[in-house]
Amino acid sequence: MKKMGTVSIIGLGLIGGSLGAGIIRKHLACNVMGVGRNGARLKKAKEMRAVTACTTDIRRGVKDADMVVLAVPVLEINPMLERIAPFLKKGCIVTDVGSVKELIVARAEKTFEGKNVSFVGAHPMAGSEKAGIRNARAGLFEGTTCIITPTKNTCGPALETVRKIWNGMGASIMMLAPAEHDSLVAFVSHLPHILAFSLAEVIEKRRHARQAIAGGFRDMTRIAESSPALWAEICVANRKHILDSIGTFEKSTDAVKKLILRGRKESLFNKFKKGKESRKRLVK
Repeated sequence: MKKMGTVSIIGLGLIGGSLGAGIIRKHLACNVMGVGRNGARLKKAKEMRAVTACTTDIRRGVKDADMVVLAVPVLEINPMLERIAPFLKKGCIVTDVGSVKELIVARAEKTFEGKNVSFVGAHPMAGSEKAGIRNARAGLFEGTTCIITPTKNTCGPALETVRKIWNGMGASIMMLAPAEHDSLVAFVSHLPHILAFSLAEVIEKRRHARQAIAGGFRDMTRIAESSPALWAEICVANRKHILDSIGTFEKSTDAVKKLILRGRKESLFNKFKKGKESRKRLVK
């Protein structure tokens, strides 16, 4: 793709920092401006070559940007849209990395209506339980999927530019409507995190648990080391679809509970076999 002029990234944590580092390594933009509140974090981002320049001043950070990426916590994205709107130049593309899309896309389209600024919602399906700029790396998105959530109002050229940026990061692209995205990630991402947090809490209460845990516990609860603040926000922002995913999971575990109560060994075998086969199809 043609190299962009300036990409501004607001929020230099794991995702924002990794995106900036990737853009610089892949030579996708002439400049990467990092914008944030924490001076020490911005300094670290520059030392790591995740940005080429940085500032705590929102106006200075976005006024020359050809693209602005919002990599702040999900409940901060909509307020940030309002903050940056007066300072964006004509033709600017705004995108985000939030794991919830319906509320964000609707607000963005309303905020930028008639302003000659385009918004394209995006969600890279990548990350780690290790957060922060110190854990950022340019190759984080290699071999992953980025979900882009256009609507009937999305500008075609802006959509193509965002697609090329994520392709440049090594990610495959999936296009979904915002609501479809929120429903899907509630099952494949949000529910597993909730289960990991809950499982770790429940098992710790068992006497001698620490001495007895093995690989199964470690595999299933690794993501419980993720940021509680981040996941509390995600649960609030996507509550409708997360509650649906929890309800569906409860029906499945209730079915297992009934089979155990009745001693239905063959039925349990068949259910577990289906689960094993599903896992093989889903994770290759």
